[in-house]
Amino acid sequence: VLGSALFVPARRRIPEMATKAKLPTMFHQAQWAEVGGLASYGFSFSDMYRRAADQVAAILRGAKAGDIPMEQGSKFELVINLRTARALGLAVPQSIMLRADRVIEPIFLSYPLALAVIARFGLDCEASICATM
Repeated sequence: VLGSALFVPARRRIPEMATKAKLPTMFHQAQWAEVGGLASYGFSFSDMYRRAADQVAAILRGAKAGDIPMEQGSKFELVINLRTARALGLAVPQSIMLRADRVIEPIFLSYPLALAVIARFGLDCEASICATM
């Protein structure tokens, strides 16, 4: 799926619709895999934020902003969502699992335990989540 700010408002809906249609999806940011995309491969936001903080610190120490070189993201991460793979009936090869920086595992909770967790933390039980319990 192409990266575009236009898709952000539908960040949960796009992976959900793709999974219902049994379409595997690949995204450019980990956030998409976290909300239901099959996989993502792209630059690490946390690394970019760290690098930005380093640049701010350099400016606060007296460096001129114009003297700080521009940087391009250099750390990329592969995220695999096994919950989505399972919903699609796909087996993710071990070689890909070993290369992944992060693997989102299925959560197995009994129905009563899941309801207790939802009630305890005041979570909003989305229809897509509750329907799988």
